[in-house]
Amino acid sequence: MSTRFLSLVIIFLLRTGLMNAGVTQIPRHLVKGKGQEMNLMCKQDLGHDAMFWYQQDVNREIRMMFYFSNQQLITNETASSRFQSGFHKEKFNLKIELLQLEDTGTYFCASSK
Repeated sequence: MSTRFLSLVIIFLLRTGLMNAGVTQIPRHLVKGKGQEMNLMCKQDLGHDAMFWYQQDVNREIRMMFYFSNQQLITNETASSRFQSGFHKEKFNLKIELLQLEDTGTYFCASSK
């Protein structure tokens, strides 16, 4: 009998504040397998020009991944080309291709004037 090893990449999405806080992440919870693709969307209705994606890894370290301001990518702090981001009006998407175990963590977005 063979033993199968299942690798899961667990993605936690942080939703803070009240239900009408102005920034929403979709989906709220996500569990994917190693090698799969992940798509997250962040929407804000506050009229802010800047939006951010952050990752908090399993060691509790937080790092900024992407920063868009006035429709332009200002900072891309991700080392891997597997991480991509796109901004359109008030939506800020995050895509990770070929998920790896080190991608496990909490992902959250924010907006600012």
